[in-house]
Amino acid sequence: MRAAVSRSLGHFGIASMLVEPEIVHFRPHMGDKILVASDGLWDCINQQVAGSVLVDSRSENEAVTALINVCKVRGRRKRDNVTIACHFIESGGVPTNDGCCSIQ
Repeated sequence: MRAAVSRSLGHFGIASMLVEPEIVHFRPHMGDKILVASDGLWDCINQQVAGSVLVDSRSENEAVTALINVCKVRGRRKRDNVTIACHFIESGGVPTNDGCCSIQ
């Protein structure tokens, strides 16, 4: 999936980059783990690997760190940035700032 972050959050300021936002409505449930990432992540790993990392992680920060480390190992020859936003639905479902990371 290309331009996932732009399609999820929107893209402002670059008129030549017309991206149709992809909007999905869903009701999260306790225990769900939500991951939005740039193509820099998806060029290194597939959904199964990402899902395994999320299942094994106890926090958003742990998940993001593990995903970044997998990309560093698998994507050494690639020169793309990796942006990841992760949120674990817990009591109240209130996001924390721990689940965001971007590397170049």
